[in-house]
Amino acid sequence: MPSLTLRSAALLTAALSGALVVGIATPAFAATTEVSITADLLAGGTRTITLDNDVTVTANTLSVEGTATLDLHGFELSAKNISLTSGSTLIVVNVGGGAGALLTADGSGIGLPGIAVTNATVQLSGGTIIASGGTNHAGIGGGGNSGTILIDGATVNATGGTGGAGIGGSLNTGGSNITVSSGTVNAQGGANAAGIGGGSGTSGAGHDIEVSGGTVNAWGGQGFASGAGIGGGYSGSAWNLTFTGGTTNAYGASQAAGIGTGQATVGTASGIFIGVGAIVNATSGTGGSGSSGYPYPSAVGGAENTVSNGAITIDGTLNVFGHFRHNGYGSGAITIGATGVLGGTAEIRGQNGAIVNHGAVTNPNVVNAADTGGGVTITDHSYLVSFVAPDATPSGYSERVYATSFAAGNRSLWTGAVLTDWIFAGWVLPGNTAFTTTSTLSANVTVYATWDPGPGLIAQIVDFEMIPIMNSTIQNTPITAGQTLAFIGVPIDSDGDNLGYLYSGFTLTTTDPDAIISGRTIQFVTAGVHTVYGHIGAETAIRYITVLAGPVDDVSLVLSGATVDQYGSLTFAVWTVDAYGNRIANVSSTAVVTSDQPTDVVTGTTVTFPHASPHVITATLGLLSASATVQVSPAALADSGVEPLPLMLTAVAMLLAGAVILRRRRVA
Repeated sequence: MPSLTLRSAALLTAALSGALVVGIATPAFAATTEVSITADLLAGGTRTITLDNDVTVTANTLSVEGTATLDLHGFELSAKNISLTSGSTLIVVNVGGGAGALLTADGSGIGLPGIAVTNATVQLSGGTIIASGGTNHAGIGGGGNSGTILIDGATVNATGGTGGAGIGGSLNTGGSNITVSSGTVNAQGGANAAGIGGGSGTSGAGHDIEVSGGTVNAWGGQGFASGAGIGGGYSGSAWNLTFTGGTTNAYGASQAAGIGTGQATVGTASGIFIGVGAIVNATSGTGGSGSSGYPYPSAVGGAENTVSNGAITIDGTLNVFGHFRHNGYGSGAITIGATGVLGGTAEIRGQNGAIVNHGAVTNPNVVNAADTGGGVTITDHSYLVSFVAPDATPSGYSERVYATSFAAGNRSLWTGAVLTDWIFAGWVLPGNTAFTTTSTLSANVTVYATWDPGPGLIAQIVDFEMIPIMNSTIQNTPITAGQTLAFIGVPIDSDGDNLGYLYSGFTLTTTDPDAIISGRTIQFVTAGVHTVYGHIGAETAIRYITVLAGPVDDVSLVLSGATVDQYGSLTFAVWTVDAYGNRIANVSSTAVVTSDQPTDVVTGTTVTFPHASPHVITATLGLLSASATVQVSPAALADSGVEPLPLMLTAVAMLLAGAVILRRRRVA
């Protein structure tokens, strides 16, 4: 793309004709002027125009033809109305420029858009753009078709005139094909128009608008009626509003939606999508009679008196404020995906509305249709948790959670129960498993209060007992190694009365040396009969627990000795064992014993070792095997400790050597 630094036409003509006088210090390029910028933007074709100083255009309209890239280059261009002719493209950048790069388009005094984009394209990629529309016109956009508006890096402040959107349509025209991928956008709708989207009037729909990055702030305009933050102006519908990234803050004027339709009974909203990673904060207008029908606007969806909302899909985060409702009359559900979150503080209501919740509703103000008229039905992740605290005041409470845990659903466990002389210690599920804010929910559930005895109650305890529990059942029969028992404490006073049941507040010890103790539970590991001690205050409870070996997991090779002398023998025993090494059965008669030394003599489970060295002995039973290393020491000579065979071989060698010497002497 050729790059033009703006020149004076007269200087250029003179240079070509050779008429310039040698020695006169005339610059090769003149500063940018209103005349030159006007000519270059109208020149047509594809070109780059680079500012080299601040320029103010006094004419009402600065027109653009062809494809023009305007490089602000750190300078300011101030105009009234910038108008893109049909089919043209204007790209605004700030290459190598500083923070002072500024494009101002103020049509407010001349009754025109700031930047008029009709069947054309404007791309705002750098610098700061301030655009203001005149009466009935948008800050950026306007005309029967708002054209294509792309914002990918610039800071854009756009304000519509009365009836015109900040970015989008002018009076009685829609706003569409608007994309923000990066940068910062502040868009204020004029009276009755959307911040981003449609102008005021029945044709003022906002549609095909996408935010994929950056930060967007949009306010609907308030006049005799009101426009949405993003979507339709007064009487305007809204559809295909997509948010796939960045942060969006949208505020509806009085009776309008934050994102959706402007005030009117004819407008509908549909096809609103919040994608993974997007954060959308939507605030409804504050108006509405609250008396009948559909009295309030919705943060997302329909305005006041709008009778239907279309489908809304939430895979990112949608926070709603003010009012939020979904009317299900022929309009499709709100669907929250697995990664979706519906938060904020707006009261969630609906008429025949439905939310299919595969993610989480963290908003605390859901009006459930099963509980209150005008509520909304939430399916899938919707769990009723009942808290039961016998003998406490109050003795129960319930909380509905719209997520797979209290933490994910932004809910708190109930802490309102009070029991005299006892200290609340937490909640447990049936089976005495602790229930916390991170416990997984997959169905409605009942949880029970646990208590620790207070100081006054501990002083009354003269005896203490324990009840072993497994799977909600008292366990008085033997258990298997690896299984876990929970213990419930039973403190008893001087009258022999049970003071209650303790799920905490006492400590446990046991004679199983490998047991794993956690709170009031013990996982037993070693087979045998073990003593469990429970301690509270000065009292101790005792329970005897029989632990049996678990199922066969492996075999174990038991040696009759760790070392043996050369020519000696060892007998091995082979046992099946469980996962914790507890012996189950002696299988020596059926196991196969082998050695890694081929000279070893194996008879059944007895091995004889002719050679001194480490020997690896392996026992095999079906697919199971175990090995052990035996150190075989050299056999000792009587009195000398010298091995007989090596000594004999040495003597023979010496005799042979002597014979050779004698023979040589005879020859000599």
